[in-house]
Amino acid sequence: MPVSPAFLFKHVRPFDMDGVETYFSDPWRTYVTGALGISNAVVATVAKAWTTTATTNPDLNQAPFITTATVVTDARGQELYRVRNSTILYMNGDQLGLLSNSNAGPNKSFVVDFSGDPIEIAVTIDDNGRATVNRKVKGIKVATDAAGNIDHFAGLTT
Repeated sequence: MPVSPAFLFKHVRPFDMDGVETYFSDPWRTYVTGALGISNAVVATVAKAWTTTATTNPDLNQAPFITTATVVTDARGQELYRVRNSTILYMNGDQLGLLSNSNAGPNKSFVVDFSGDPIEIAVTIDDNGRATVNRKVKGIKVATDAAGNIDHFAGLTT
């Protein structure tokens, strides 16, 4: 799986129940509870919250997506570091699979092409807390680390 856990936690949230199940089944559940030391109770709470956005139609209600992106951005700024822009990609199970199977090799920048199955919604929160909603995202610019894992988000291609 050439995607770093940090990239997933910072940038990806499930858009459908397949995505939720991918995140909250093994080996991810074991990683989150074991390596990161997050309790099963917290994991269950997060899974419930992510189920809300995974089952929300963004054509009818974008607020839960913006709220989640804002919470992630704020937490990232408090726990890690502040960034100019923070983008959350709401991906379905197939898109998570495509991302996980992207293999450009170590220390490479490239675009992951989702034009065949565009990312339904992506939300960017800027350093002033303003949200920009992008729909039907056709690709994302990413970079890999020395081990070949996607670890950096560089932007959207729409």
